[in-house]
Amino acid sequence: MIKVKKAEPRKHKRVVLGGEPDIGKSTAAAKWCDNALWVDLDKRIPAEVVDNCSVLEGIRDYNSLKIALKSVLDEPKLEYNGLVIDTMTILESMAKDYSITQDYKGDANNYADFSKGEKTNLPIHVNSILSILDRIGEKHGIDVIIICHSEIKPEKNPNGDNYDKVALSLTKTIRSRVMQWADYVGFAWLDVNVVTEGLSKVANKGTRMISFRNNPKWDAKGSDIAQVEFDIDGEWMLGLKATPVVEVAKKSGLVTKEHK
Repeated sequence: MIKVKKAEPRKHKRVVLGGEPDIGKSTAAAKWCDNALWVDLDKRIPAEVVDNCSVLEGIRDYNSLKIALKSVLDEPKLEYNGLVIDTMTILESMAKDYSITQDYKGDANNYADFSKGEKTNLPIHVNSILSILDRIGEKHGIDVIIICHSEIKPEKNPNGDNYDKVALSLTKTIRSRVMQWADYVGFAWLDVNVVTEGLSKVANKGTRMISFRNNPKWDAKGSDIAQVEFDIDGEWMLGLKATPVVEVAKKSGLVTKEHK
């Protein structure tokens, strides 16, 4: 006889933040979880979010990352309200180096032959990290946020001409896996105000924006979020924040408590 139980909603949210370099992805992560534990693989946490960061130490490579995350999982209780991986781009590189060493005895050419390492072994090691992150989020009830660099990539269009899209800076297989894994994928960019001065077009200082709506221009995800775009430097609250903050966040189901 099979055993079943009533389905329950997941306790934590899976969030991916992509976008242009130095545009506010870390700021958005710090505002999503204002007391997060950071896994700083990039070694470049911006000064504007340092005060909100407690950094997990002792990470040098894929293996030490896995050990460090398991130690977080084993903690009886965490004082943080989020876990931030900064960045997935570096994590993928660590997983690739690990795979070349462990699966291909250090032979990078063998790993690259017919993309077999990228398609077969790399996803196994990345999935292993995602699994630990989910277990941490579920046990401790905290959101998991992954920051990722973005780049312009050709996008295949089955209904017409191909086009360029700003996509997560990951291999095709891992990009697809991360997009599937995430509940929300945000794309950050600078909304520049261009004015005419004489015969010239001049760009004034822009507004740092983020969107969770999928778009032919960029990778994003979050159809249940009512508001299309958010000012990264605006009045955010824990979870999803922008004016009108409370109602938008409540509708999205991302806010569990209100901050005055």
